[in-house]
Amino acid sequence: MKLLIDHIAPDPVPPAAYIFYFYHHAEEHGSCISRIAHQIEQMDPEMKRQVELALDLQLLLAPRDASGNVCFVDSPDLRPEFRTTFGPIDLWDYYYALIHSNNWWKSRSATDHELPPPSADQFWTINRLGKKLRRIHSSKIRTEKYQFDLRISGNSPIQPVSARFQPDPNQSNIGRLYLNDQDYMGQVPRRAWTFHLGELHFLPDYLTKCSGHYPDSKMIRLLMEWIAVIDRTAGISAAISSVLYSVM
Repeated sequence: MKLLIDHIAPDPVPPAAYIFYFYHHAEEHGSCISRIAHQIEQMDPEMKRQVELALDLQLLLAPRDASGNVCFVDSPDLRPEFRTTFGPIDLWDYYYALIHSNNWWKSRSATDHELPPPSADQFWTINRLGKKLRRIHSSKIRTEKYQFDLRISGNSPIQPVSARFQPDPNQSNIGRLYLNDQDYMGQVPRRAWTFHLGELHFLPDYLTKCSGHYPDSKMIRLLMEWIAVIDRTAGISAAISSVLYSVM
């Protein structure tokens, strides 16, 4: 079975384009979900049949309200072994989890459109992690728990520095994130700095793009939110990889 990202995604672009997709489209969550559901429901009949055979489940149309928007009807008390059907967004959440796992990127290039067949044994476990990721990415990002220590004057632009992240000597899981030679943000989780998928290094790449810009209050707020969402994604990504390794 040669399932492509084009079969389940709203736009014909490589899987890498859907990393943090709902974070970058948080305000369009409803319309994005409807487009994804429609795309999967219109899947080639033979491809649909092969996906159903792989999962031993029947694909049902997504329930919609009077305006045509996808409704979420979940049955958390129904154990996976008793389920006989799955919905379009169940399939999407499964693959949304996979593309946020380093296991995915170890064996494929960023331009590869092909997806592995869904695994019946791990489908619902990975689906739940993908659903959690989607909800985190599409929700308001709260940064209060991180207690960032802001030592930023705003008088100097973001610039390349020799050691952008410097671990705390007393707590190796956090450190200082330097924006230039003087300004830094303390209490930054180390895994937010190191988290990457394939060749995509999210926090270093973000700061490279911001080079030359002066860090005003809006930029600092967005940077804190980006750090928080990367950190939470890194935790779920590790759980996804753990599930995948358990069957390798």
